[in-house]
Amino acid sequence: QVNIVCGGDIHASSMMNCTTNCDGSVYVTGRHGILVGGTTSAQGDIEATIIGNLAEVRTFINIGITEDNTKRLNYLERTLKECIEKISRHEELKSKLLNMNNNAKAAEVITMKNQLEASLKQTRDLLEQTSSELEALRTRLADYSNSKLIVHKYLYPSVFINISGAHYNVRDTFVNLTAKNFKGEVKLYNESM
Repeated sequence: QVNIVCGGDIHASSMMNCTTNCDGSVYVTGRHGILVGGTTSAQGDIEATIIGNLAEVRTFINIGITEDNTKRLNYLERTLKECIEKISRHEELKSKLLNMNNNAKAAEVITMKNQLEASLKQTRDLLEQTSSELEALRTRLADYSNSKLIVHKYLYPSVFINISGAHYNVRDTFVNLTAKNFKGEVKLYNESM
């Protein structure tokens, strides 16, 4: 019954009624290996011995690419495009300023050139920072697209599974299974397959 925020992986022997947000994977495979109640979100895999229970306690499982990941990706792509367009406009204006030969406005032109150079530097720095973050996020999202749920013993009813936007409401008891997002649908298959 705690809130957990983790930048890496989580290893636990049991988790009951917790709210968990994990950038890595969640492994609930200790002595009991029970994950029941609450909401468990991981961008990597979630692996447990048992998920849910006979009393059918509502348990929410979120795996893989999250809505926040998608929003951040869209924001970074938009920022990158805006930076490229701004640099292009600034380079064009810089070229025009270099070709100006009006001595009466020389001080004004120098001030504009300095402001333009400062803005160009700031925009190039933002472009470099955005490009790095975007590349890292795309790499992580490629890994997250393969995220899965692994249950070594029992998966009980009233477990709600979301894998990268595909949803599945468990209505039966399953034994030894893996769940993945396959073309927008949650597919369940036996672990031994």
